[in-house]
Amino acid sequence: MRDRLSEIERPANSVVERKVGLAERQAAEFRGVAQKHTTAVGKLQEEQTLRSHMAIEAPTQHATETQQRAAYTKQARQQTAAQARENARRAQSEYQYQSPTRGRSGPSLGS
Repeated sequence: MRDRLSEIERPANSVVERKVGLAERQAAEFRGVAQKHTTAVGKLQEEQTLRSHMAIEAPTQHATETQQRAAYTKQARQQTAAQARENARRAQSEYQYQSPTRGRSGPSLGS
């Protein structure tokens, strides 16, 4: 009876060990992602603090940089949209309809 019990325990332990290993890898991955996000938030907060300080100390320069940043962002969006339109045009012009082979019909035409 004890031999039978150990035969059952081994596969169960193996499954548990695999699941624990997977959970540990996922936890490590999530910790890494959380660290990256924490760093990004810290940098964003630092930049916001610097901008607010600059707005107080040098309002003219702050306004100029804000306008430049807005213009850059607008231009980048326009370029991205233009590239997307060009890609769509190219894909549409390259698409060629191929009718199914003769003699076959139905939802599954085969390959």
